[in-house]
Amino acid sequence: FRTRVDASGSARSINHPGLFGSLIWIDKDWDLVGVFLTSSLWPGKDTLQKALQEKVRAVFPAGS
Repeated sequence: FRTRVDASGSARSINHPGLFGSLIWIDKDWDLVGVFLTSSLWPGKDTLQKALQEKVRAVFPAGS
């Protein structure tokens, strides 16, 4: 899924949620690729995944 695009329509952030709660994402603005592997259908997994992405961005500032 393209979660963020620039003015020309080019994807800047791409996420791919897995069947059992895993998440793979690419964030071109932050020069990051992330893989979060889990096996869970817990309803709160989406909130957890977003929080994880924010924590990773805090640890690895854009352009570092």
